[in-house]
Amino acid sequence: ETAVQGYVNELNEQVRERGKKGYAMYTEGDNSLNYITADTRQIKYMFYIPIYRGENLLGSLMVESRNPECRKTLSLNFFKLVVENISLVLSNIILMKQVIATAQTDALTGAYTRKHIDVFTNPLIKTGTSMCFIMSDIDFFKKFNDNYGHDCGDEVLRAVSRILETAMKGRGYASRWGGEEFLLV
Repeated sequence: ETAVQGYVNELNEQVRERGKKGYAMYTEGDNSLNYITADTRQIKYMFYIPIYRGENLLGSLMVESRNPECRKTLSLNFFKLVVENISLVLSNIILMKQVIATAQTDALTGAYTRKHIDVFTNPLIKTGTSMCFIMSDIDFFKKFNDNYGHDCGDEVLRAVSRILETAMKGRGYASRWGGEEFLLV
């Protein structure tokens, strides 16, 4: 951990302890900047604004200056607005990743879906990359489901999915094609 990271972590902890979401901390003067590189870089003024998504701390914006008079020219409100926008952008990125992951993974088994296999294989097909496709299904699955119930059938699907994913790890992908069908690439 670098000295600056340590100092930012300390500031994050102070903000958490005080419960001041969006709180800006000012530090002025040579002696009060207590991380090592401030002296060597001649930092005279710094303020810090944490970046939150709800109650979760995502990061922080730290502005430093060698000019102690910059406090008069740097607008804290401007940087708070910047941080609010950064927080919104980061929140949207996180939500988009969650949506994509949900669309590309099967809710029951957690295996990749057909959509993910299309996304994965289409560029490889365009470049002429050699691939092997294996389609498999679970024999007599309908009869098993009818005899033991859908909850047991779901457990079988999850177990088969885990086995196939483990077997394909580092070699390719296993996906649930639909029903009791799986595609290995």
